[in-house]
Amino acid sequence: RGRRPVSSPRMSIVSLPSSAADTPAAKRSWIVQELKGAAFTRPRDRRIRSLQAGARIEPGNVVRTDDSGRIELTNGIDQIRLSPSSEIELPMQRDGDPVTRVIHWVGTAFFHVGKRPGPQFEVDTPYIVAIVKGTKFTTTVSDAGAAVKVSEGVVGVSATAGGNSIDVTAGGSASVSAAHSDTVTPGGPSGDAAPAGNRGKGSTLVDTSAPSTGGAVSGAVGSAGADDDSVGGSPIGRG
Repeated sequence: RGRRPVSSPRMSIVSLPSSAADTPAAKRSWIVQELKGAAFTRPRDRRIRSLQAGARIEPGNVVRTDDSGRIELTNGIDQIRLSPSSEIELPMQRDGDPVTRVIHWVGTAFFHVGKRPGPQFEVDTPYIVAIVKGTKFTTTVSDAGAAVKVSEGVVGVSATAGGNSIDVTAGGSASVSAAHSDTVTPGGPSGDAAPAGNRGKGSTLVDTSAPSTGGAVSGAVGSAGADDDSVGGSPIGRG
């Protein structure tokens, strides 16, 4: 894999192998395209390991950044940028299922979803399910709830617990609080939506050898820096 120079000695950037272009999006592995600071994964063999730029992450893995880590993943069509103290899961795909699914457990993540036919990209959180066709949006998850902020396109947002569903357009946002987990509310979380802990509901990755992730995760959408200019169990709700 070719590499290009970067300004910071702690950041690495790699290119995605061209052979991935023939694989359906839902079946593609994720590649660590950019990494700054530290990030970790728990593969299916359950052994936690440090990630490096260029690492291939197969379905069934959990990915987490420490309190200084920023990571960008790509499958050749989509990008995911995680802010510090954030965690996602890349679940196994069902045979014949065209939907690319990501579980966002805690922290802030920015998603740039490439164009594809139909709503075939889904982000599940303990509180919100976001279904998209091709767009850019940020999700934030804490013990107090979850929120989605859309910067491009349209995202269908529903509560993991059921209830109403709304479409959020560019510049808009929606949130679900832990206290009212079946209700999607237009707009971001209220001021009392700061995280109650540093791991978030359902977090699945513990790394006792890694630097502490004790720093609080931001409770406001996008405030942790997972945006267009930054490096950023089983599926919930819809399985």
